[in-house]
Amino acid sequence: MRHILVSMAVLLISVDAFAAVDYDAGILTIEGVQVFQDADDPMAFYYLPQYPRVSRNEAGELQFLLQKQIGGSAPGGLFHTLLEFTLDEEVVERIQLELEQRRPGATLMGALPLLQPKADDAVGGFRVISATLDPNSPPDRLTGRVITSGAAPLRPGSRVAIASKLSQADATVLMDSMMGTTSDLSVAIRGYYEAKVEPYNAVVTAEMSTIYQHRSIVDNLTKGFTKREARRVVDELQQDGVINVQAYDATDAFDIEDEANLSRILDVVTDKLIEVMFDTETGWSKTPAPEVVLAQNQIMGRQEKGWFGKIFGGPSDEPYYTDDQYTIKNIENIRSNSFYLNLSQTTLIRVPFDTTGNIGGFYDAVSDEERAKMFKIVDLDGDTDIEQLQVQFALDGDAAVGFGNTFNFVAVNARRKPDGERDAQTANLHLLASEASSGQAMKTFTLSREGDPTDSWREYEYQVAWSIRGDGGTIRQPGHVDQWLSGTDSIIALKSPLTRRSILVLADTAEFRKKNVVAAVLQVMSEVGGDIRFLSETRLLASEGDPTKEPVVYHDPGASVGYRIIWHTRDGKRASADPRLLDGNLINIVPPSEEWLEENAR
Repeated sequence: MRHILVSMAVLLISVDAFAAVDYDAGILTIEGVQVFQDADDPMAFYYLPQYPRVSRNEAGELQFLLQKQIGGSAPGGLFHTLLEFTLDEEVVERIQLELEQRRPGATLMGALPLLQPKADDAVGGFRVISATLDPNSPPDRLTGRVITSGAAPLRPGSRVAIASKLSQADATVLMDSMMGTTSDLSVAIRGYYEAKVEPYNAVVTAEMSTIYQHRSIVDNLTKGFTKREARRVVDELQQDGVINVQAYDATDAFDIEDEANLSRILDVVTDKLIEVMFDTETGWSKTPAPEVVLAQNQIMGRQEKGWFGKIFGGPSDEPYYTDDQYTIKNIENIRSNSFYLNLSQTTLIRVPFDTTGNIGGFYDAVSDEERAKMFKIVDLDGDTDIEQLQVQFALDGDAAVGFGNTFNFVAVNARRKPDGERDAQTANLHLLASEASSGQAMKTFTLSREGDPTDSWREYEYQVAWSIRGDGGTIRQPGHVDQWLSGTDSIIALKSPLTRRSILVLADTAEFRKKNVVAAVLQVMSEVGGDIRFLSETRLLASEGDPTKEPVVYHDPGASVGYRIIWHTRDGKRASADPRLLDGNLINIVPPSEEWLEENAR
């Protein structure tokens, strides 16, 4: 039988297990390896290994074994390897040098921290892909099934082991494929890494400028009875307003919910901003109050008469006050308003990655010494260390018939014949009544040669114990617990210690009906283990048409066999006949007279 076993061991790692990369920064590719920028430190980078590969031990040897077994009683093969998901140190060093040239001052922190798939992931984290090791192959070629933990070696220092017991055909096919550039064994890995992404960003800018300019000139010349006045006034108002909204929304692409409702906030802000900008009463567009030029009453007019002149003088023109003025007013009022808003959302996402590596292509690349360690062909016939003898203990055909009526089970204790030098090889075997009735009453004891140059390794000893049903106890072969039977054959027939007797029972059921009998029960008894026991009970019904029964019983050798018949009448009564000794192997059941039945029925 072939099984594949996958296990994983995780060691300590040196990088931050919670490090996340910057998704928006993109990916660098150096020597075919993807390199990611840290989300918080733009000068820190991580690399993602390309594919799983066969790991090496401390001596630098590949941890790989493919063994093909030929000859012997159990040809087949064995496959075992350890895999890891890493990069060679030489490759990491070259990536660091190239990274420093592209990004001066950058540091390669190590392998990208990876996460296992979740339990509901349909693909799984680790898969063996092979036509030879396919668990769904037809059962005539493969006898086992693939067992995998699903855990991938995603952490630096972690490894995954694959082990398989192969049939002879599987071992041949797999070894032949390993000799080429591509073998029939690939390993697929799925994992995840965490990345920071900005799925939403909106920038709102607004500017409003108001420029008011006032220029006025007043030229006034007054002297005596002459007045000259000139005025020039210019008012200029200029307003400019700009609003700019830039929004980037990729939440749907990343399947991220807009929990902060940033898009609604953006709509509210832009609506309010437009209202404030273009409100001419209280907003940014409010018009400034105009400047007032030099008023007429601010310039001195004609001179007023005195008190004496007003009383005694007549009407006459009064001269102007001497007032020469030249007034210039130049005012520039500049008012500027601006607004800036940046709405952004940053979140962590799980980014999946898939990679597949082929386990092969190194058969010709390694030295002859390494190849001999990794690819082995073992001749079971010529190897005294692993040669085996399988001894089969089978229930004898006669003992199998009716076994469950007398026995619970038969137990066999087997051991290699002690010689005082080799370690003991023992086995405890049990044949159950259910196995005897289904025809599977055979158990195997395996003897290993273990390098013995003689044939004495084939010698073994055994004891047999028959468990009797009820309180019959156990019958041993040999009779004492310290005694053993010897053998060298590859098969031993287990024969019952009791005498087997088959009894033919005949009955005339027509006479049953005439005598008002509905059924007869035949009870057979004899000695088992020195005690008298009922061995079987056979029922014969009047409704049956001349039935023939053949019960099988086991009893002590030489013991007599007796029987008795119990009659059941139609009115529900029963009558038991006296026991009789069985003479021969035939019992012909004839109902007694009606008078006897009436007298003995109870």
